[in-house]
Amino acid sequence: MSTTSTNESVSEYFETITQYDQKFDELWIENPTVKKGLACPYFSLFTAEMFMNGCEPDKNQHEKNIESAINCNILMGSSDEMDFKQLISYTDLAEKDIGCTLAELIQSGDFKLEELFTSDSTDYCVIFLKNAKFFVVMCNDTGYHIRDAHESIQHTLFDKNQLVDMLNNTYQFNCVVDVGGLTYGEYSSIEFIKIEKKFTNVLHNLIGSNLDNTEKAADTDNALLAEFDLGNISDDMGSDFELSDTE
Repeated sequence: MSTTSTNESVSEYFETITQYDQKFDELWIENPTVKKGLACPYFSLFTAEMFMNGCEPDKNQHEKNIESAINCNILMGSSDEMDFKQLISYTDLAEKDIGCTLAELIQSGDFKLEELFTSDSTDYCVIFLKNAKFFVVMCNDTGYHIRDAHESIQHTLFDKNQLVDMLNNTYQFNCVVDVGGLTYGEYSSIEFIKIEKKFTNVLHNLIGSNLDNTEKAADTDNALLAEFDLGNISDDMGSDFELSDTE
């Protein structure tokens, strides 16, 4: 982990692989019908799940999450972008908890990003969808950890104002897209869900991966599996589809 500092702030970062890394090239060649670059929703879900089950937001775990997301992308045969409702349908998170705001509201101060990052929980995270890209901010007593499957540099910030600045400047949360006097609402909207407790992720069972911290996950992994309608997954996978057992 490298550290950068100025007179006003200190942050850490590490360099890593992305979902486009050359190590995955052979997988794309072997699966030509699967569209490359659609792993970010799966990545965000795995990242949030692992963090809420006690795994550290470090480089090693980040790269495991990337690999899990690529495997899931291929197993699901993904060929189109996923929306937030579809992503949440693979979990026991509530659709009603998906929030939405607009760049105009952030600009005007009617929606305050900093208020999103408060919680009674010591550890919590927020999955965001902006400009067709999912990413995660994980929050604990060591900082605000931004994890993004598209980026080769992953940041940890120690100040909430730093976090808001990065969301606005790097992720354009407060930028209204205007081309020739026309605004594009789809690029000005931000969807999100705040997660403050462990949750069930059916896709985890699909790829057969096991949690690094099995004991902490035991109460949630598989427990609510019977409640989900897995028909849409099995249709994608074909008649030979079976959920793998959690190790």
